[in-house]
Amino acid sequence: MPRHVVVGGHVMTTVEEVLEHYQPHKDTMPLAQWRRVRPLAVQAVRAAGYTSVHGAHFALKAVAQFLAWADDGGVQLLPDVAFTPDLVERFCATRGKDLSDRTVANYRSSLRSAARAVTKTAPWPPLPKQYADHVHLAPPYTPAEIAAFWECARSQATPHRERVMTAMLALGLGAGLRVSEVLAVSASTHIRLHPRDHRLCVDPGGPNRPRPLDLRACGARPLRALPGGSSDRSPQGEH
Repeated sequence: MPRHVVVGGHVMTTVEEVLEHYQPHKDTMPLAQWRRVRPLAVQAVRAAGYTSVHGAHFALKAVAQFLAWADDGGVQLLPDVAFTPDLVERFCATRGKDLSDRTVANYRSSLRSAARAVTKTAPWPPLPKQYADHVHLAPPYTPAEIAAFWECARSQATPHRERVMTAMLALGLGAGLRVSEVLAVSASTHIRLHPRDHRLCVDPGGPNRPRPLDLRACGARPLRALPGGSSDRSPQGEH
């Protein structure tokens, strides 16, 4: 995409040039009305911080049309009066009768960006934090909770279930393995003695994707105490 736009014979290569020279076509907006809405339109788009001339050009076009629509409805051309969520949605609903859904979505996005940037008291909700819905960090387990987990393992109905839960706790609490990694680990392939001392190590990535992790004492001791120690086919026993 070219890094410039041409409007009214002006070649604009910077955002500031777009803000300086943009003018709607006279068939879409009378010059007198553009003079009324221009100060707020330029202020809002500049506040939105566009770095692309095409982004700034489209935003200024959308904001100018929105403010002209608001002006026709008798709305005062002040940031916190004109740029409200309700007015933006009403404008987009009106424009949606003539434009494609994609274009209306672009108008809405540009108007919301400009509105959030230029208003102070209008009731715009804050933008969601990036990745906020993807990462949920729980607080560490307390000593009492960990003790209860071990007690639960010792209270299983059969030796096999006790062995499975003990191994899962040992690898989860001792090395921080995820459940999917615990289920994939085998003693013969993934668990070994540290080369320099008697610590146990677990490598959930295996030989193709090595990721060795030291087992903390809280996990190593129960794992050693399982029948067969760390030499069994898998920490969980036969499946």
